[in-house]
Amino acid sequence: MINGIEISHGNMCLEMLTLIPGTYLIIPNFFHCCDWFRRKVVNIYEVPTAIYDSIAVIARSPNLRNLTLTVVDNLFNQQKAQILYEVISGSTIRGLTFINMAKNFDYNGKQYSEFENNIKPIREISRIRSDIRWQAAINPGYSGSDY
Repeated sequence: MINGIEISHGNMCLEMLTLIPGTYLIIPNFFHCCDWFRRKVVNIYEVPTAIYDSIAVIARSPNLRNLTLTVVDNLFNQQKAQILYEVISGSTIRGLTFINMAKNFDYNGKQYSEFENNIKPIREISRIRSDIRWQAAINPGYSGSDY
């Protein structure tokens, strides 16, 4: 598992100040569905592009057939997907599992909204069976609350 570098620390106090009135009034609970609110209360992580580049060293192994990558990267974007595509397409890998366990919302662009479009070239590599998803979850070293 590759945990990204924490680039923004969430505000748990703000989350609690929203949950408490939310027990009496329904409106504050809707904030939990909004990206602007999540950007304020959730820890934000980024895996540097150099880490995705370094995966190429592992992928060049001639005996490697299956690769499982689990990352926590709120800023997974088209550039990182392209690096991953180049690494996988130039390898002998036949099975790929890629799971991004970051919270599922757009941070400062359309990282989450464009995820399916960004990884589409990887899915289209015919020789590879893949399971690629952005699946928010709590894991060791990852703090924050699940909505």
